[in-house]
Amino acid sequence: MAAVSRRPKDGNMLDSLSFATPAVESIRQRKDFSQQTFAKLRKVAFLPHSERLVWLGYSEGRCVALWKRCDDVSEVVEPFDELFRLELDVDPSDLCAFSPELFCVSLSSGYIFVFNSRNDELVKVKEFAYVHGKGNSRVLCEFDSNSIISGSSNGSLAKVDIESGNVILISKGNSGVRSVCTLSGGTLLASGHSSGHVLIWDCRAKPTKPSVVCVPSKRRLDAVTTLTTHPAHASLISFGTDLGTVGFCDVRGVTQDLVTNSFDVTTATVTQVSFHPECGDHLVCASADGSLVHWDVSSVTTAVLRYPSYGVKGNPIIGDILTTLVLSLPPFLPHSKK
Repeated sequence: MAAVSRRPKDGNMLDSLSFATPAVESIRQRKDFSQQTFAKLRKVAFLPHSERLVWLGYSEGRCVALWKRCDDVSEVVEPFDELFRLELDVDPSDLCAFSPELFCVSLSSGYIFVFNSRNDELVKVKEFAYVHGKGNSRVLCEFDSNSIISGSSNGSLAKVDIESGNVILISKGNSGVRSVCTLSGGTLLASGHSSGHVLIWDCRAKPTKPSVVCVPSKRRLDAVTTLTTHPAHASLISFGTDLGTVGFCDVRGVTQDLVTNSFDVTTATVTQVSFHPECGDHLVCASADGSLVHWDVSSVTTAVLRYPSYGVKGNPIIGDILTTLVLSLPPFLPHSKK
């Protein structure tokens, strides 16, 4: 049984700046819980349109676990119920959810497992072996309702049809893939690499080389550790890097090297960036030092749409006006009362 603890009142997230204004936040009564997994966490994600979440444990506690939000609000009850935990023989790397019941898990062995969580149990329904030859399957993202994109540390990208098991190699020979995401309705694929490059691939035809190349960080060999797309503006992506850089770029109509605007927001690795799925004006950045930063990025989409070619001719990028707007936003980090 997992242990649960409550934060002291003077360290509660209630006292920190949040999505609401300080006036509203001071009134809101929110309880903040934590719960032990007794494993090193690799990935946590809610299943779509569900109160259940899946997390991956690695090292000695390597597993796939299914949890559900507990309806009982009593302080003595754990905030999550563990429905199922399945031990693994090798470390998991990433997961990708298709539906409230179906999701994929990539493994360091190069395998990809497909799990069904129906009836609150985890059942492996399919597996795909050695998708990247002798390389691992490091990162995953959904391509369409029937296929996923897998990236490997050996630099290869592959499209896997989860119905037929057919594997199509998109590229190979690049530096290690650290992050992937789809954009423009699934016609384009963005991949972040250990060399610090973001490559844009046109998936409407079999690509032989990337259609767009950009270096988002101002520092050399700053690996692109995370990528995400805006929920409303499908050509707008945000990225995070190994040395703590976060930025934005718009790939509409670009046929050459892409210039981006980026900001050094932390000294630790940015582990994930994500727009709110329903309100894209909010961006949340997580980093390896344990910090979580919330940005109001409504100015990003406004500037991109209003000034699509500001700054560099032929490139729809974010201009200097946006730099000022973003840098003027304070980071929303927890703090304790003095």
